[in-house]
This record gives sequence, structure tokens and C-alpha cells, in this order.
Amino acid sequence: LRYFWDRWNNFDFFLVLLSIGGLLLEILAHGQFPVNAAFLRTFRILRVLRILRVVRFAKDIQILLETLFYSLPSLANITSLMFLMFFVFAILGMHMFGHVKEGECLNEHANFRRFPPALLLLVRMATGENWNCIMHDCSVRPPHDCTIYEDGRSDCGEVWAPAFFVIFVLFISFVMLNLVIAIILDSFSTTIQIEKSLVHFSDLQRFMSLWQHYDPERKLLINTHELPRLLKELG
Repeated sequence: LRYFWDRWNNFDFFLVLLSIGGLLLEILAHGQFPVNAAFLRTFRILRVLRILRVVRFAKDIQILLETLFYSLPSLANITSLMFLMFFVFAILGMHMFGHVKEGECLNEHANFRRFPPALLLLVRMATGENWNCIMHDCSVRPPHDCTIYEDGRSDCGEVWAPAFFVIFVLFISFVMLNLVIAIILDSFSTTIQIEKSLVHFSDLQRFMSLWQHYDPERKLLINTHELPRLLKELG
């Protein structure tokens, strides 16, 4: 079972199972059992994962991957907050600009009439893609750029449209995305400190696993005669 203490050994074991599964599927495909061709192609494509074994011998790439691993919990929180902000701004956009007529950038694919296209439009704006053109189309005012009908309906924009778009771009494009970069840099610093330390994260995981074997009730105590065996297994 010590083989599975190493994450790279687990990865190699997964690749072996993947290859065996692919061979079995090919045998079944040439036999009497029909196999979905798309599923079989997907299995073959997954073999490309073997190239990731090169990371095992590339220390710098390992540090980058560990940085990503340590960043995942914080990035998940930031992503949840960003989705919440996208959701709020999409609902506000539908309420304020759902009736605005199409313009240079506001069209049948990019608009605030329904939630899905509104959300996609905000994602596009978060990249900085022509957000000022969308803002201009949502700011059209009568009498030359839009129409107010006799029943009170209109296809005009809102006076405060620039405030809506500027706040969104400042908060999402500058604050949130820079916060993501800050989290990654902080995790990178943590990874470098761990790599320079004498005790690595894998060593701590191994110690925790062994200690759990000798202390199943989690009393944080083990018998003195078990300590030599613990140290021997750690060595």
C-alpha cells in the first residue's frame, strides 16, 4: 500500500487503468458488442495525459501546479462571488435595458432582454471587449435616437447607464480579476516556502496517514512501544 502514498504513483496507476480500459473497448468494438465511436475516441484522446509524467522531472512546472492546487479553495470563493455579481448585474441589466432598441453593438445576440444573453454579454464586457459601445447603445435618449410611444412604452435607454457600466467594469475587470492574481501570487509564495523547507507537504500527509493508523481514536497519543515502528515506517 505504500505505493499509493505517492501522488505520482496514483497518477501512473490511473494511466495504466485508462490504457487497459481503452484496449478492452477496442476489443469489444471489433467484436460483437457495439461501442459508441465518440466514447472510444474520447478514451484514446485521454492517453495524451501520459505527457504529464514529464512534470515529475520538471521542478519548476511542479511548483506551478502546486501553486494552482493551493489556490483552488480561495479561487473557488472568488469565483462564487464573481458569479453572484454577474447574476446581480444581469438582473439589473434586464430591468433597466431589456426594452432598449438594437444599435451598433446591442443586437439579437448581445442584449439584456433575457437572462442567458445578458449573462454572456456581461462576461464579454468583463474581458473589456467593446463595453463602451454597449454603454452608448444603452444610453440612447429621445427624440433623435429612440422613440417614446403614445401608450407610454419606449425603446430608449437610461440616463444612469454610464454609471451601471463603469461600476461593473471597475469592480469585475479591475478589482476581482486583480484579486485572483493576488491570490495566485500569494499561493506561489507559499509554495516556494514549502519547497525550501526541510519538511514537504507530502511528508506531512504521510505522517498524518501513519499516525492515524496508530491513533485511530484521535487521542493525539500513541503507546511508547509503537513509536519506534512509526519512525521506522517514516524512514
